[in-house]
Amino acid sequence: MQQTATSAPQNGDVAPAQAGTLGLRSSASRQAPLSGGPSRRFATRRRLFVAFSVLAALFVTAFLSQLGGLKRIGQQLGALEEHDEQMRLTLELEDAIRSEFSHQAHFIIGEDAHLAGYREARARAERLVTDLRERLDEPETLAWLAETAAANVELDRIFQEQIVPVVLSRESGAMLAHDKTYPLVNRIEHNLDRIFASLRGIVAKHHGEVKKYEETTLRFAIVFLVGTPLLALGIALLLSRSIARPLAILGEGASRVAAGDLDTRIEIATHDEFGALASKFNLMTAALKDDHRKLVEKQEELVRAEKLGTLGRVAAGIAHELNNPLQVILGHIALDKDRVRGEFAKHLATMEKEAARCKEIVEALLHLSRPAVAFVRVPVDLREVAEEVANALRVTLGDRLPSISIEGAGIALGTRSRLHQVVYNLARNAADASQRTGEVLIHVSASGPVVELAVSDTGPGVRPELRGQIFEPFFTTKPDGTGLGLSMARAIANALQGDIEVDDREGGGARFTLRVPRAPSGAT
Repeated sequence: MQQTATSAPQNGDVAPAQAGTLGLRSSASRQAPLSGGPSRRFATRRRLFVAFSVLAALFVTAFLSQLGGLKRIGQQLGALEEHDEQMRLTLELEDAIRSEFSHQAHFIIGEDAHLAGYREARARAERLVTDLRERLDEPETLAWLAETAAANVELDRIFQEQIVPVVLSRESGAMLAHDKTYPLVNRIEHNLDRIFASLRGIVAKHHGEVKKYEETTLRFAIVFLVGTPLLALGIALLLSRSIARPLAILGEGASRVAAGDLDTRIEIATHDEFGALASKFNLMTAALKDDHRKLVEKQEELVRAEKLGTLGRVAAGIAHELNNPLQVILGHIALDKDRVRGEFAKHLATMEKEAARCKEIVEALLHLSRPAVAFVRVPVDLREVAEEVANALRVTLGDRLPSISIEGAGIALGTRSRLHQVVYNLARNAADASQRTGEVLIHVSASGPVVELAVSDTGPGVRPELRGQIFEPFFTTKPDGTGLGLSMARAIANALQGDIEVDDREGGGARFTLRVPRAPSGAT
């Protein structure tokens, strides 16, 4: 805290440094203005945009081309699959009609069981004709299929009307009728062969299309794979000449200036952003050279101020780093204290008590080392806060809690969490001072623009010679106290534009009074 207070006056020394910065700008403003219109300012941006647009267009074109090629190949493969299925059905139809003719022959020679086989083959042939009729889309093949179906119907008619009655009546002439069906069978086979040949030609055509698309896609992919690196290399060389080289020159110049060479000048004679940046860089180094001595002096002063401020941050950092291991220690003690007995249990209890005390000190240090923050003040019911604190103390102290009573009401202007922290510290001190048989009274009242919360106890009170010290950090009259609770409470009260005072309670004991601004009338 003392370090923070010491470093504060240094803020007043910043004005000369700011003046030096203004002098730099003033010196720069005396230089000739930079020339160059939009082409000078945006030339590099335009080159980058064009380069990446070309690459993006190339990738998009290649992707769309490959996608179109794959789509066409997929369409051809789908057509191939369909025509392969048509060819399969044609072969099955030819096999079914041949099976019909074969079952007819076996039936004629006296094998009556083949009549059922004929009917099955006949049904299969009709089903295949229907499937083919739905799949074929060429008028010529549909005509051949229709002729095949008509011939198969005629073949069935001859078998049903002429051959079957003769065979069943055991008369002669069945074979002669069967021989007459040979032309029908030949016609059917001829038509099916023509359908199959036509489909095979279509399939061969689709295969050729697929191969053509594959070759085209492959050629384009090869051109893309070869051309893209060459184009990218060309763009990289172009960007290297127009961007990387000027950047390297600027970086080298900045390094020389950083090393203290304020006579450095950068020569980039281009009408783009880098040329403008080089001109501004040269103006900056010229201005820095003029104000170098003043800037060095102010930098030394700022370094000294920063060192002083760092000392305060180190204290906060140490407190923060100690808080984590203390939390781990307390956690392990809490896990193990119920598992041990005897002397070791007493040692653990002592360790837990001392570690908790260290944790309280560390947390208090964290609060004290943090810089003041701006509070967003809202109306807070101090009576409700007091009741919350009383409930919290009942849980914390248990049987050791004295009698607590709350009176009055008042709406303060502040933050609920901070006021809760202040009231808790005051009430906890009062409870510790009153002991189990004592009494603690929390009285809330509002008078004018101020709300008061007075915490009275029946303890031994505070001696007059100590009242000026009890709000100082690390001052305590308790054997196990940290001396930070009251100092934090007053710091919070001051941040809320209030204060805390201590006096004697009527009838013995001490009374701590918190005074904070009252909320406007009607606020909730």
